[in-house]
Amino acid sequence: MRELSPAARLKLQELADRPAATFKQRLALLQFQIVVLLILYVVVRIMLKIPWLGRGLSKVVKLSRQGPLYKLGVWLCRRLARVTMGRHAYAKPSIAPAIRVKKRTATTIEVKVVVAVRGRFGNADDVIVESRADDGAWTPLTYNATEKTATAATTPGASLDIRARASNVRGAGPWSAPLQATALLKPNAFHGGDCGEFSWRQTPETVTCVIELPRGRKDVVVEATRETLTAGLKDVAFFDGARLLRPVGEARWEIVDGVLMITLEKAVPTFRRGDHWDRLFATGPRVDTALLPLSLPSIASG
Repeated sequence: MRELSPAARLKLQELADRPAATFKQRLALLQFQIVVLLILYVVVRIMLKIPWLGRGLSKVVKLSRQGPLYKLGVWLCRRLARVTMGRHAYAKPSIAPAIRVKKRTATTIEVKVVVAVRGRFGNADDVIVESRADDGAWTPLTYNATEKTATAATTPGASLDIRARASNVRGAGPWSAPLQATALLKPNAFHGGDCGEFSWRQTPETVTCVIELPRGRKDVVVEATRETLTAGLKDVAFFDGARLLRPVGEARWEIVDGVLMITLEKAVPTFRRGDHWDRLFATGPRVDTALLPLSLPSIASG
């Protein structure tokens, strides 16, 4: 084995005699590295805001945004910001989230919650969602952070108020304006809906509007076009040019045991569940067609 030169032996001796780095020195070095990473992250974010420079960088970011290294880097930067800055890594939310209805059924209302601004350094804030029924008490809902949705359980035709706000360690932001949403109706025995003053039923070929008349009244006025329906008594209007959900063909009506029944032929018959009518009028309450059978009988019973 080749013997080391005197200069090399002296260098090794100096390294051996050098005291080991203390914990504070190592921590200071780690903090310096973290600060450098954060500065680089902030600089890149600022550069992306410059129009002429951001367009070129955004193309590179878009190409790598789906890559695992990009996601890992973003996660590490946000994690380091939270660890080193603590509460200062967040800012108290000042803007309320936006809420919109994503899906309705007869028993649930699902809403989409969109947070307008991300927290400081891109840290996501917590989202609080609540619903209120007729009793006036706000009830918290479970928020799905992955899908950014919340689902409220309800009853057919019931209305709910839903609100949301963002929150973090610095405090909670303002509540959004309550969003009023109504659950779908449960189909009646005739595959239509009960709408209070009237009901309707359907077969693959027809839709029928059913109205209970005042006792002894038979002075009925009915006028149906391809797209509208007018019905009532001579001195009382039930519907005045109400727009139907879809075009219809021939119309006929009759009075059976004090009940006015107006039958309209569908211009396009419906044989699949997804094609059936979910309401009689374009602005009327909807029924949950997912609860209808796969195929309807051609002749409605009752």
